[in-house]
Amino acid sequence: MLTESAIRERQWGSFPALRQVLEAKRPSVRHHGLASVSDNIFERLQRLVQVASLADEHREELFTAGRKSREIGERMAQELWELRRELETLRHAFDREIDVLGKLCEEVHRASQGGERDA
Repeated sequence: MLTESAIRERQWGSFPALRQVLEAKRPSVRHHGLASVSDNIFERLQRLVQVASLADEHREELFTAGRKSREIGERMAQELWELRRELETLRHAFDREIDVLGKLCEEVHRASQGGERDA
C-alpha cells in the first residue's frame, strides 16, 4: 500500500512546476464527478479496458461459446460493439482534453514571454 506522500509523488513526479502551482488546489470535478455511486471517467475507463483485455485474451473461449450457441454469439458480438462504442466515447473525451492542453501550453508559454493569452 502506498503512503499518501508516495501517491502524491506518483501523480506529480514528472510535473514539478505544475505541482508547485496546482497541488494544493481543489481537485477538478470535470471528470471525477461528485462522490456518488456511479463511477467517474477514470474508473469507467479502467473497467472497460479490463473487460476489453479479458475478452481479447480469451478470444478462443468467445469463439467456442459463439459456435455452441448462436444466441450467445450474437449477444457477445453486440456487447463487444457496445464496449467499443463506450471506449470511443472516452477517447473523444481524452482527445478534447489533449486539445485543451495544447492551447493552454501555448498560452502559458506566451504569458511567460510577456505576451497576452487568448481570450
